[in-house]
Amino acid sequence: MIIEYGYSNRKNKKYYVKLNNNKIIHFGYKYGNTYLNHHDINKRTNYLKRHYNNEIEKYLIDNLIIETPAVLSAYLLWGPFTDITNNIHNLNALMAFNKGYIFNNKDYDYVLI
Repeated sequence: MIIEYGYSNRKNKKYYVKLNNNKIIHFGYKYGNTYLNHHDINKRTNYLKRHYNNEIEKYLIDNLIIETPAVLSAYLLWGPFTDITNNIHNLNALMAFNKGYIFNNKDYDYVLI
């Protein structure tokens, strides 16, 4: 589960997340535009198709292996919402659902990619 996020201090990385196991992952190209910036659904669809065609990334995305930059980018930068905070809540809810936890937050509608 993601417990913290912010701007990365790593060269050419845009964000970092801290997981509940204290692992920190840096992801996203610092100078790239994402769905968070342009809100273009066609670009989002093409990004997801392109990365989902890669068998390794498909496996990581399908199995919610969030300790990888590819999955974090797909769900947080190119997720269903144009706000990273909503995408984090969405991903945390998906992970909780997959582990059998009950997640109830009336402030958000959670959707799959």
